[in-house]
Amino acid sequence: MKHGWLIMVASILVISLVGCGVVNPVPPSTATSAPTSAATAIPAATQVPTLPWPTTAPLTATVMATAIPTTTQPPTLPPGTGAPKATATPVQPAAPGVHSAPPGDRFIRIRVFGDSTKWHLTGSNNGIDGPYYTPNDVLSMIDDLKPNALERFYSGALPLRQPLQYYDRSSSAMITWRDPGPAGGFPVGSIGSFLVQAMQHGAPGATIIPRLDSRNYLKNGPERFFAEAQALYQNLVDLGVPQSERFISLDNWSAIARRGGPGAADTVLSRLYSQGWQGIGIADLGQFNPSVNRTNPADSATFAVFDVDMNANWRPTSSILSQMRKETNLKLILLYIDFAHPMLEFMQLPVDQEADILQTLAQLQVYNPSDPNETGFIFVYPIAHWEWDARARITSPNGKYGGVSLYDFIRNTLLPKYNP
Repeated sequence: MKHGWLIMVASILVISLVGCGVVNPVPPSTATSAPTSAATAIPAATQVPTLPWPTTAPLTATVMATAIPTTTQPPTLPPGTGAPKATATPVQPAAPGVHSAPPGDRFIRIRVFGDSTKWHLTGSNNGIDGPYYTPNDVLSMIDDLKPNALERFYSGALPLRQPLQYYDRSSSAMITWRDPGPAGGFPVGSIGSFLVQAMQHGAPGATIIPRLDSRNYLKNGPERFFAEAQALYQNLVDLGVPQSERFISLDNWSAIARRGGPGAADTVLSRLYSQGWQGIGIADLGQFNPSVNRTNPADSATFAVFDVDMNANWRPTSSILSQMRKETNLKLILLYIDFAHPMLEFMQLPVDQEADILQTLAQLQVYNPSDPNETGFIFVYPIAHWEWDARARITSPNGKYGGVSLYDFIRNTLLPKYNP
């Protein structure tokens, strides 16, 4: 009892002193602020993993100096260097650190450059007859079709101020493009002027999605792979593509996902996002490889490409589509008739049957860009690439398509009806 009485008196004394301001039981610095040490402020389980190599790729001083982390704003471009955007309501940028997929539902496949500055549509590819189109022909087709995105329009970084040269059939010589522009502050007849005009001829706010071959990660090593990705990013900056529309498509994803070594896929996705990319697409046609970044799920791929099944009457490959639909990080799924083998097989069919298949694939599209829970796909219409030329595929004059080309069938029937 004696001890209890003493404790009671002591407690009353402390409370009185606190009320008078004589004693402060908790120092203000510890009551209102967290520890300043990152090691103590962030639990070990949430620490960002240390990458096994430097986080900048030594391509050139110019390219690397303009790397833009996802959490920062893009630099302001000098007047006259950006691509004028169309008048429709622009795509709103995602919040910092929030990745997205390409907007819209009109996607076409035209490849104008391979992994070099060589013009791709020369009339012959690898000894196989193919489409012959000049740069102005391509601009005219883009103007006809009004795509939201030029998906894999070119592959590998390009010197934008260099003259665009192509083989001219009439003179049997290489000539510089007859530029109706110029545009975007680039020199007349340059690659950059052409790419800016390609976007201007598309739908309002149309963008370009460049291709990067994942096999380069193994072939050239990680550093050169990331340097190439950084150079592609810089291409889009120089072309005036807004931050919210800077997307990259990684072809042959299995080279990294299956053969890159433990953790390679996660590291690649995170490091690409650190360069500033708004969204990353993966493609592994004929197989499925996960798109989720297991180390940092917020840095997962945002869109993916799959292909048709030649053995199932050219329908979408259902097994791959069902797996993709389970990965909620994928906000957009694109369907291809892939190049080169599937398309070569497709071209062995009667053209009227090709038209039937194109219409079926267009009808099967299930996509609502206003519904974040939508898990359907968009069909990427094949126009001109390698040996395929939609303008040269002519339906039978007495058949149900009346002798129109597949290009005109896509332009006048399929796009207006299924992708208005």
